Amino acid sequence: MRRSDRIAVAIVGLLVCAVGALIVSAPRRSTPLVAAVADTGQASDSTHVAAAAAEGGSATERMTITHSGEVRVRLVRSGNAPPVRDIDEIRRHLIQGAPATYIGDVLALQDSQIVRWPDGTLLRVWIAPAVTDVMDWNPAYVDTVRSAFAAWDAARIPVRVELTTDSAAATVHVRWIDHFEKDGTIGQTQQTWDQYRWLVGGEITIATHTMSGYTLDARWVRATALHEIGHLLGLNHSTAESDIMAASAHAPDLSRADIATMRLLYVLPPGTTK
Repeated sequence: MRRSDRIAVAIVGLLVCAVGALIVSAPRRSTPLVAAVADTGQASDSTHVAAAAAEGGSATERMTITHSGEVRVRLVRSGNAPPVRDIDEIRRHLIQGAPATYIGDVLALQDSQIVRWPDGTLLRVWIAPAVTDVMDWNPAYVDTVRSAFAAWDAARIPVRVELTTDSAAATVHVRWIDHFEKDGTIGQTQQTWDQYRWLVGGEITIATHTMSGYTLDARWVRATALHEIGHLLGLNHSTAESDIMAASAHAPDLSRADIATMRLLYVLPPGTTK
């Protein structure tokens, strides 16, 4: 190799080493904790603590709660009248209403099925008034759940809510549990459907602690109740974090899309949209 060639190779080698050093020493972009939790679908207790500590923050602040697999379904036969179905009318409502809603997310998760209560249904809701086997349970939680039902009632869908102290006469029961065995899950809803996909009953269970023992305050209980009531009324998950029905990170109150989707749901008859 000629002397000039050796010099050229040495210069190239020095340049490669310099660029490599710059790459190694360059600052790396870190992923925010909440965003990372939302992407993986897992909610760590450190995230719960961080969000709770910021209670005085913005109303649009995200809360990270895992809701995957929380809806259970029980099928029964009922004497309800079958819904009146006009597939062209159903599609027209979907086309006109979809842009302001996440009805597409709901249908994607339910095999294109609509599930809801019959128009004019009176939901008699019983909220467990006292719990002896749940640590740190607070009687104020009952009022917190009542306020969540009132928030959904303001959406003006053709379903009325009446709170009752008679558990046996209730259509819907709200119960408490200390914690769920699945990490991150703090709420669960059981929907009861009939043969037409009319909802005929339901039960909501709300945890007061995470699996590892972190106590969930009234703010968490209300957000969980809002989310589970959405399921009780027929909604499934949204992919937008600004909606209360998001599966993980979401705002602590109802969004415009939550209300618009619920209203559209109650314009449509139950059953398939195909």
